[in-house]
Amino acid sequence: MKRLLRAPLLFAILLLAGAGAALLVADGINNPPAREDLGFVRVDTASRSRVLILLVDSWRHETAEDSALMPAVARLSRDGASGKMETVFEGFSIPAIRAEFSGAAETQLVNLIRNFRFRALPTESSFLDAARIGKRSLVVGDEPFTQFGPFLEKRLPPDEGKGLYARDALRPGVALEAYRSGKYDLVVCHYETADWRAHEFGVHAPQYAAAFEHVDSVIADFARARRPGDYLLVFGDHGHNERGEHKTGIYIPTHGLFIGPDIKPGVVFPSIPVSDMRVIVDHALGIELRAPAREVARLSQFLPVQAAAVATDPARPDARGWSRRATDYVLFVLFLAAVAAAAAAAVSGGGAGDPRTVWLSPGNVAVAAVFVAEMVVQQAVHPEWTAFPFLMVVVGALAWRHDRWRAAIVVAIGVFFVSRFTFDAGSASPVRAPVGFAELVPLYAAGSVAKLALLIGDDAWRRWRAVAAAAIATGALALLEFRLLDYPVAFITVMIVALLALTRFRSGAAHRMALLVFGYAALYFTLRLPIYEYPWVDFFVVAVWLASRAAPGPWLDALVISGAFTLTSVWLPSGLEWGFLYGIFPAYVIELQVGWFVPVILLKLPLLLLITWWAAGATPTKRFVGLMFACMAIRFAGVWMVRLSGGTGSQVWPLAEQGIYLSTFVAATVWMYRRGRVNA
Repeated sequence: MKRLLRAPLLFAILLLAGAGAALLVADGINNPPAREDLGFVRVDTASRSRVLILLVDSWRHETAEDSALMPAVARLSRDGASGKMETVFEGFSIPAIRAEFSGAAETQLVNLIRNFRFRALPTESSFLDAARIGKRSLVVGDEPFTQFGPFLEKRLPPDEGKGLYARDALRPGVALEAYRSGKYDLVVCHYETADWRAHEFGVHAPQYAAAFEHVDSVIADFARARRPGDYLLVFGDHGHNERGEHKTGIYIPTHGLFIGPDIKPGVVFPSIPVSDMRVIVDHALGIELRAPAREVARLSQFLPVQAAAVATDPARPDARGWSRRATDYVLFVLFLAAVAAAAAAAVSGGGAGDPRTVWLSPGNVAVAAVFVAEMVVQQAVHPEWTAFPFLMVVVGALAWRHDRWRAAIVVAIGVFFVSRFTFDAGSASPVRAPVGFAELVPLYAAGSVAKLALLIGDDAWRRWRAVAAAAIATGALALLEFRLLDYPVAFITVMIVALLALTRFRSGAAHRMALLVFGYAALYFTLRLPIYEYPWVDFFVVAVWLASRAAPGPWLDALVISGAFTLTSVWLPSGLEWGFLYGIFPAYVIELQVGWFVPVILLKLPLLLLITWWAAGATPTKRFVGLMFACMAIRFAGVWMVRLSGGTGSQVWPLAEQGIYLSTFVAATVWMYRRGRVNA
């Protein structure tokens, strides 16, 4: 076991597995009570209405409201009710579809994992409700509906050697044929091409518009096929943001269009949650559920559901106090002990120095306090708040007595980052993004100069070949940074050239330059940061490079940890960003098998951390390893504390997500630390 823990790769695997286990256990602590099954109030056995559903995967509310793109939707909206639908916090198809047909949307940390791989769950749903009263359900769809168990039939077009897009295009025809046969009371068609196109090309591309023009024609076909007295329900599971993404924690509403014999025509409802769909579907089947009063009030805008459901409103206490189970606190203590043991194992063996320089020195304790304060402010004020701009000013001030020029540059960069904060707790984001050429042109010019200085390094100024190579590399990276060559082959070519240079130059300035070029190209390709943030990355790396010569110590370590993590995770809508994969693999492969790509998605997160070490020409110290573990442990402790205090999944998830990402930073740190010791 001791030898196992000393192996960097195996240690990283164990660490990531431990982080996942910590979340799984925390997810069961003081878990919010599941919604009590609504149950039947009344069943209309005389009802012969059938329900035809078109579930458009990733139907943006904004796209649905574009009458030029979707004229049939605009026309049909006058015949029924339509409006915005709020998707689930997880933002993926499986939990969203689960909420739509089960009527419950309880957020849990592991819902993200269940979205990738799950077993059929014995969950209450419209399909089970239909089966209870002897009605048959057919779904023309696949994986997302497995979770509803054996209470529905599934049918897909035959393969016959056709591609997935071609088979998906056949789904509406299969559904309409089944509906016209009269054998089924509930027919659901899950159409997925629109989601794949959004991922591949973004929401402003011609291919996206063409996909939804086709969706509009399919909706028109479904409307023509609907028989009088039946219901047509068209809705999405989630939307896409402007960057073509949908994932946990991003606000991405979808759209709903409902037509039926007792649905009030022309009603535009402002907003309903997707979990209301079960009540709507069941009503169309002739089943009235014991929906809570607030749900009834929303649906009564266009459905006659008030009289049947207002009498019963199951109590669902939203306020939950601290856990009273002693085992929960024992697990918390065991978790902290496991983190401490892993940290001790990571720095064990070899190396000189007092153990207090790793754990208990005053500087380290002060840095840990800063990490705690940073987490508290992010929870209390805004999730994008960060300590690193202020740490940069402190580090620059500490460097003053050693090298005033370096110190002045570091302080100036720190002041620049501080100036980007609005200090307005009520703003959408406390970070001011640059707008207009007056800000952007100087920003990119300064960023290019900073990158050129980084690539040249300390010792190569007098060698014209090194300067020329750095200038060429800076130009190549600029083409990638500005997305002038936004093709996977361009990024991969630069990375391959850098790797070839690494095999040619084993050490020295050329080796360092090749490392940085490889790291920057991988960063630009895989992280997909807001483009203005790339010069900020240059400023951050330059500041660390300069300060590493003049002010090494715990505060510089804190700056590296906080800055690298903020720039690559905290300031993104979600750090779990896999948009780069759509440039390499077909979208349906990513969507259907995304679980297999999770290791790649996570392991690219510490790229900026590695770049800072490559730029400084150094490896982490024992103290840095200890502080990185402390930062991760603080985030995970926050997860447990919020959960122990009765917090909901949506309150816990941001901390949990950051804990997962920080575990990858720890793995990269241990790898660099062990590798540096071997090389030494």
